[in-house]
Amino acid sequence: MCYEYYTTNFFGNIVALFMDRYTSYALNGDSYTLDLKIRIIDKSVLEDLISNAQNAHDGATEGQNSGQYPIGSKAVLQNAISQAQSVLNNTLAKQDQVDQAVGALQQAFNTFNGSVIVGQLEKAKLQAAIGQATSALGSAST
Repeated sequence: MCYEYYTTNFFGNIVALFMDRYTSYALNGDSYTLDLKIRIIDKSVLEDLISNAQNAHDGATEGQNSGQYPIGSKAVLQNAISQAQSVLNNTLAKQDQVDQAVGALQQAFNTFNGSVIVGQLEKAKLQAAIGQATSALGSAST
């Protein structure tokens, strides 16, 4: 985990500090020195991944032709992007929630990228190459 440390001096009669969303401390008096340890949540990877996935989504075309994506695949990716965006926008999100959002969006993005339709000509070439390799393997082992 990444932390930042701060020391500050303050004056006042009553000061309320919220160290986390569940605990508050009230202090009375004239002068205090306060040392704070603040956990930093790194959302930069999530932010970059959301941007990349959104750009891929926006540039993709659904259909049945080579280079297109199966119908409905953009909606699935957009749903994953929206869920990740919710975590990114959540100011109370913890690092493990951010990391889980990165993993879920990365998986959806990989699935989307892998779903692009390969043209029939490319499939035929690939099947021919597999057939040749299988024949070569069969004759080499005898």
